[in-house]
Amino acid sequence: MVNEMLWRFWEFLQTGGGIMWPLLAVSVWMWWLILGKLAFFYRQRRALLPWTSCRDNLLRHQPVGAVWQKTLLQTALKWHIQPRQHYTAALNKTARKLERNVGAGVQTILVLAGVAPLLGLFGTVEGMVDTFTVLAHAGSGGASPMAGSISEALLSTQAGLLVSVPGLVLGAFLQRRAEGTRRRIRHLALQLSREQAALFHTKHKGPGDQEGGQHGLR
Repeated sequence: MVNEMLWRFWEFLQTGGGIMWPLLAVSVWMWWLILGKLAFFYRQRRALLPWTSCRDNLLRHQPVGAVWQKTLLQTALKWHIQPRQHYTAALNKTARKLERNVGAGVQTILVLAGVAPLLGLFGTVEGMVDTFTVLAHAGSGGASPMAGSISEALLSTQAGLLVSVPGLVLGAFLQRRAEGTRRRIRHLALQLSREQAALFHTKHKGPGDQEGGQHGLR
């Protein structure tokens, strides 16, 4: 069964002409990026915690929410005793870097999805040129070679669309996910900036506390 599918796939590539190999490379690259981003957003969504829980977990050296939550809180912890303008600047710089990282690869997916039908169109033109060449040399007697050229033209168009459509749909989905995560990053950075003074001055009861003494990073 598997061998038969692989053989049919090989025949499909052979029939579609030379442009099928660049299309295959674009498809593999695009799907590698798509699966990587889907896994990334799935893990981040599952790891999300309220920011106060993230802060408390950070102070207790426990797992801290999503990667971007942990990174922002670590920046806040490092800079919270500095002057406000330096603290805010550090948070904003970290937030901008995180926003870029979140969207990394999504634009590439959309570009690859846009390139695929153009490659398919190039294969179509190539196939039609071959068709007219056959007609010019063999006339109506070259039906078999002409049919092969027409098949090449149609299959390359089909392959370009098969690569492009899922890429555009999933690329748009990932773009929305990335934008939603960017909004959360900006919101948390703003919240941490506003609460600099009291951020790590929270009360935690420890085994040596008589009355729940104050433990925080000052």
